[in-house]
Amino acid sequence: NRPYVSQVVSNVTGNTTTAALRPGDILGGISVAPVVGGRIGPRLDVSDQACATQVLERTNTGTPVHWQTASGIPITFTVNRTDDSGGRRCRTFTATATFASKNQSVTGTACKQTDGSWQTMR
Repeated sequence: NRPYVSQVVSNVTGNTTTAALRPGDILGGISVAPVVGGRIGPRLDVSDQACATQVLERTNTGTPVHWQTASGIPITFTVNRTDDSGGRRCRTFTATATFASKNQSVTGTACKQTDGSWQTMR
């Protein structure tokens, strides 16, 4: 969640704001990567993408995680399936956001790379 990410950023960088966070930065041992795309992705800042990356890394399959963007958009991110075959971990997820009075959802699959980062598969 954003408060957790903010706390970790503060502990790691000494900054009290997540504005210093950039894609590729290591946060909680995980490289921050933009994993959510579609109509939702452009509304997410690096902190929100960091939240999604942390969910991919740490959350059990089927457990929804909720947070709000800095602009107040509610996000729900759920890992729907985990596949550990083929020598790497891949997780299928759904991200849902409510904006313009409508629910928008995007489903994707992200796989953990050899460097520890998560990459969305096309």
